[in-house]
Amino acid sequence: MNLKQGHIELKFDEEKLRDVLHHLYASNKAVKVGILENATNADTGASIAEYAYWNEFGTKDEEVIPARPFFRNAISDNSDTWAKSISSQLKTMGVTDKNVVEKALKRTGQLMRSDIQQSISKGGFKPLKPATIKRKGKATPLVDTGDMRNAISYEVTDSRGNS
Repeated sequence: MNLKQGHIELKFDEEKLRDVLHHLYASNKAVKVGILENATNADTGASIAEYAYWNEFGTKDEEVIPARPFFRNAISDNSDTWAKSISSQLKTMGVTDKNVVEKALKRTGQLMRSDIQQSISKGGFKPLKPATIKRKGKATPLVDTGDMRNAISYEVTDSRGNS
C-alpha cells in the first residue's frame, strides 16, 4: 500500500501500516522546535525568543532590523528530510516498541534543532549596517554571542502541549 503525505511516499504493508497509524494516533504526541520562552541572553538578560522573532520577521521599520528568516529557511530547506526521518524511524524501529513514536519524534527534534542552527550559521542574509559591524566587531548577521543559536531547542509534547 502506498500512502502519500505531501510528496513523500511511505511504503508499508497494510498490517504494519495499521499498527503504525494506531501508534501515531494513540501516542497523541508532537514535537515542538524553537526557542524556549524562558531563554535569556547571558549578558543582558533580554529574551532570546523576542530578539529571534525580530530577526526572523524584521521590525516594522526595516531600517532597524531587516528580516533574516533563519527559521523559515530551515523549514523550507529541510521539511521533506524531517518527514522522511520520522517515517524511516517508525519503519526501522517497528511497532513492537511502545515508545516508538516518542523516540522517533525526539530523534527528529534533534535533527530539526541542528538544521535550524545550521541555517543561522550558513547565513546568506541581508548584510549588517556599517554602524552595527563597528559595534559588534564582526560582519556576520545573527551571530554575536551564540546565545540565540544555542537556545534553539525541542520538546516532545502531548496534543495538549504538556512535556
